[in-house]
Amino acid sequence: MPGPTLSSPPIKYFLALLYLRNLIIPYVPPCPLRSQQEDLLVIPKTRTKSLGNRAFSYRTPLLWNKLPETVKDAESLEMFKSQLKTYLFPSQSE
Repeated sequence: MPGPTLSSPPIKYFLALLYLRNLIIPYVPPCPLRSQQEDLLVIPKTRTKSLGNRAFSYRTPLLWNKLPETVKDAESLEMFKSQLKTYLFPSQSE
């Protein structure tokens, strides 16, 4: 089964907002690499550490790239939300 693409449900709904679409850029390596199968996003360089690193265009790709593949590969938006919640708030019994 091929990996998720920018048309997969979680990203498709997220990118639906036109003004956000230009801030999210998929990572395309210059040559064939294993990372091209991971649905990574480009993390833009910032000019200032204090404000630039808090910008949506910087933080969103940074956080997305840190998510495990099981969360990114969710079949639906509901599954994505559930798996994201499980990832962010692991149960205390583990």
